[in-house]
Parts: sequence; structure tokens; C-alpha cells
Amino acid sequence: MKIHTESLGTGRALVLVHGWGSSHATFDRLQPALADMTRAISVDLRGFGATGPVRGRHGISEMAQDLAELASETGPIIALGHSMGGSVVSHLALARPDLVAGLIVIDPAYGADKEECRGLPQRRRDLAALGSAAAVRDLSEAYSPTLPASDKEAIRKDLEASDGRVLLESFDGMYMTPDALGPLPQARLWLRNRPGPVLAIYSTEKAAAIEAAISPASTIRVAPCPGHFVHLEHEDWTVQTIREWLTATGLVAR
Repeated sequence: MKIHTESLGTGRALVLVHGWGSSHATFDRLQPALADMTRAISVDLRGFGATGPVRGRHGISEMAQDLAELASETGPIIALGHSMGGSVVSHLALARPDLVAGLIVIDPAYGADKEECRGLPQRRRDLAALGSAAAVRDLSEAYSPTLPASDKEAIRKDLEASDGRVLLESFDGMYMTPDALGPLPQARLWLRNRPGPVLAIYSTEKAAAIEAAISPASTIRVAPCPGHFVHLEHEDWTVQTIREWLTATGLVAR
């Protein structure tokens, strides 16, 4: 299916994929900062933003299929995903490696340890009962002191505008289905076969160590301070890190 896109620049396509309950607007500052060296395309995944809910399911694999349609039109893409988007682009790379030239994941929603996984059933029950209110509560715990108030407000508004069914089905796709990458054992099983090159940007050393264990070939960078919304909290650092990696890998000409 066709999803909503916003495009800036020319050259190899860099597709920017938002996280859970978000939209293409989360990349409003990152996109123009990368558009001088790529064709930077921000998207609204099925169920979110201007794309909105669809008749079918809103699972991670379905979202990856939508990106495959886009990549079939643009040629092999560099796929960047934040949080849930990191899971979506990883699914795409596993299913259609011919359509992915490289991956960038920012604090991706995979590799959850036993402690985090123990809380997933209750989170799901709350989500089923409370819808977007539960999502707002969950993500507010991921804010850092450096996240601007305006960004917190934008995140909250996107979450409140999200359909409860979409949030629940995409949560299941991240953590509860057989092909979900969220739980650490499943991330280990699937991501060892993920093609590279991969740039993995994390907010904590602990999470970065998990990436190193499950995907040893990844290039790993850790943000200056903790906070799940790295691209908003450390905008200049994130842009510089991505630009350096794109040129070092030869994915984009110097």
C-alpha cells in the first residue's frame, strides 16, 4: 500500500522511519540536515500520521512490506529507524536485502532483557484497556532532562492522535508475535542474519552492549547523555554521526 511521504534533496534515498505512536514530523529537524547529501524521505507508517489506519493489520512485518513497495520505486535505500522504526527497517532488511543498501537504527525496539519482558503482558493489558493514554504514560518514562518541552508536547500529541487498535497491533508486532524482534532471544535468532552495513545509535552503554552481542558487525555509537529520543535530544551529534558513517561506508559520495 502507498504510505504518506515527505521528500527533500536528491541522490540515494535515505528513508526516515518513526517510532511507535509517532509520525514523520519527528524528523522535521533531522531531514533537512541530511538532504544535502541524500534524498531524505520521511514517512508515516500504516496507522500513523497522515497515512492513518487501514483495513489490514498494523504489524511490524506489514509496515516493512509497505517500505519494500517504496524502495521498489526508489531503488535500494538507506533505511533509518527510531525505536519501533528500528524494528521495522530490520524486518525489511531481513525480508528484502536486495532493497536495502544500509541500515541506521536509533535506540531500536529490540533486544529487551528478561526484566523488561516480564513487564510486557501488563503493558499490553493496560494498552488494551486505556489505549493511547497508556502509551503516553509509557513513553513519558523515556524522556531525558535534555528533551525540550516542545518536543515532549509534540510526542504527546502524536500519541493521543493514534488509534488504540493500531497501537496494540504494532505493540504486538514489536514484542508478542513469533517474528517479533523485541525479546532478546528472538533478536539474537533473527538479527544474526541481518545484512549490513549497520549503524546503531544508542542512548546507553547497556543497550549498546546488547547490540554488540547480537549484531557484532554493527558500527555502534552511544549518545552523550541517556534519553530515548536521541535525534531530538542530541540533534547536532546525531547528524554528525550519521554523516560521518554515510561517507565512511561509501553509501553516499563525499
